[in-house]
Amino acid sequence: MKQFSDRVLAAIQLEPLAYQEIKENKAPLTQAMFLLFLSSTATALGSVGGHVEKIPMAILTACAAWITWGLLIYVLGTRILKKPETQVDLVTVMRVVGFASAPGILKALAFIPAVSGIILFGTSIWILGTTTLATQQALNYKSFPRALGLTLATWVVYQFLLFQI
Repeated sequence: MKQFSDRVLAAIQLEPLAYQEIKENKAPLTQAMFLLFLSSTATALGSVGGHVEKIPMAILTACAAWITWGLLIYVLGTRILKKPETQVDLVTVMRVVGFASAPGILKALAFIPAVSGIILFGTSIWILGTTTLATQQALNYKSFPRALGLTLATWVVYQFLLFQI
């Protein structure tokens, strides 16, 4: 069984086997929730600038955005875009999507004005990649374009929610 740090590193390096292991092993659920909280906190810290009073609401908004994204991936992926091999429960999808949030930890550096835009854009694209891979593994999609299409469609809602911070 892998350690938390090993799972996080494998997830951010876009290793398909890492997402498969996270999907099959129910133990990392607490780790996924913790990672999601870290990523959401980093997103909040990087997004509010010097407005410290906005941090608690920004953390809640970022967490809600991730949860909504995971729910949308689950509902659309298991109802509308379901394949015969798609046999997955909500907790499993949330677990792999939680680990896909790992690059978001770098968003804490977005408080630095000179690199803010680069960090927010770069981590957003990176998270899109990790979440696409997580979606493909969780839903047993053989087709990467199918996973990418689902992830992009739901990513729009996620980004809209993040812009509320």
